[in-house]
Amino acid sequence: MSATNYPSATPQTPAPKKDNRGLIYGVLIAALLGTWGYIIYDKSKTKEVIQQKDVQYSALDSSKNMIQKEYEDALLRLDAMTGTNSKLDSLVKSRDKEIGDMKGRIQSLVRKQNASAADIAEARELIKQLNGKIDDYVKEIERLTGENKQLTADKEQLTTQKADLETNLATTDAAKKVAEEKVDIAIIETGLGGRLDSTNIIQPLLSIITNIGWDHTDLLGDTLPKIASEKAGIIKHKTPVVIGEYQPETFPVFMEKARVEESPIFLSNQKVNILYFKSSIIHSAFDVQFQFGELWKNVYCDLNGIYQQKNIGTILSSLDLIRQSGFKLSERDIREGLLNVKKNTGLMGRWQILNTQPLTVCDTGHNQNGIEYVLKQIAEQKFENLHMVIGMVKDKDIDKVLSMLPKNAIYYFTKASIPRAMDEKELQAKAISFGLNGKTYRSVVEAKSAAKLAANKNDMIFIGGSTFVVAEAI
Repeated sequence: MSATNYPSATPQTPAPKKDNRGLIYGVLIAALLGTWGYIIYDKSKTKEVIQQKDVQYSALDSSKNMIQKEYEDALLRLDAMTGTNSKLDSLVKSRDKEIGDMKGRIQSLVRKQNASAADIAEARELIKQLNGKIDDYVKEIERLTGENKQLTADKEQLTTQKADLETNLATTDAAKKVAEEKVDIAIIETGLGGRLDSTNIIQPLLSIITNIGWDHTDLLGDTLPKIASEKAGIIKHKTPVVIGEYQPETFPVFMEKARVEESPIFLSNQKVNILYFKSSIIHSAFDVQFQFGELWKNVYCDLNGIYQQKNIGTILSSLDLIRQSGFKLSERDIREGLLNVKKNTGLMGRWQILNTQPLTVCDTGHNQNGIEYVLKQIAEQKFENLHMVIGMVKDKDIDKVLSMLPKNAIYYFTKASIPRAMDEKELQAKAISFGLNGKTYRSVVEAKSAAKLAANKNDMIFIGGSTFVVAEAI
């Protein structure tokens, strides 16, 4: 692929330099997380820009209020559905009592030793009424069953909407806080997709799309181009975008969106070239050469994991564009930022070493792409036996992930303490169909403890499958 197919990163008119050394940490935390989309915008404290941000603040506040109203309406509908279900239950109980009373009267008449002709006639009439009520009851039950199924489906949908609205409320609250603080640079991670995500009200300085993987396919689409189309929603008019990884299925989608928006688009490997990369237990080390010849040797990052090679390329490409827009970031600033990501940001859970004897590692990779990198990293380790503490959430492509996991490992199936978590026994049953064997544990803490007791010092313990599992294991 020729670099001449893409707009040049060279600035036409150099902007005045700004001393924003602290920016490096935010950009690092964004790209090194390895998730999908970020929008970065400048909040310089000039009078004109502050006025613009005040308008943004008003928009954010209005958006928040609208979402709050939607949330409250959803709660009212959910309460109404719950009340209707209760009424149906009461109606069924009432019919049961009515029929039960009739049966009792018939039995007393039939068992009466000196029953009169009037008693027999009453019993015969009650039996006739009972048969009619039973027929009506059967029809009523069929109707109520159908309505109840619909109500249950509506309730589940509303519960999902409630969770989505809570997420959107949290997002707009965060955006409002950014506007109130009037920071110089804000790095905003898109929550789900991009095109319809609540973060997408921002007009960014730069957009970053790291890569496209199989995740949230029920909402974003069942093909990579469909998912990419949703992610491409953060590409804004005449605003540069960095694509962290070239994928033949998705890059044409980004190119077309960039063409429509007249936005410069850059592949990270066209702007920087990682010449050497080595990940150890302590850190990652690499050499990098920039597009116009600048070479940095012996650069270190305190995050390990082989997937950081691509993430670091995305970081450096993005920082290069930000520097060209007028922010002053020296080589020393960037080197120090890379070396102190954990210290400066508190980032955890990315190929994090929890213990060395036995080697115990956790990683938040939870979809096909993330697990693929995790398994490559595991294959590079030296150990006698592999112990896998695994838990997943129900809305992921669990079968696809389970089909990738090693069959010669010892498994500890568990679940995180969240409603979306798949039950550990259900996960075990699915895993057995893929040749994966192990016991179940009610909590991540129990599963982790069991693995530690079973492993010897030359074994390896891996904890993952879900970000939530990792959070409870750390």
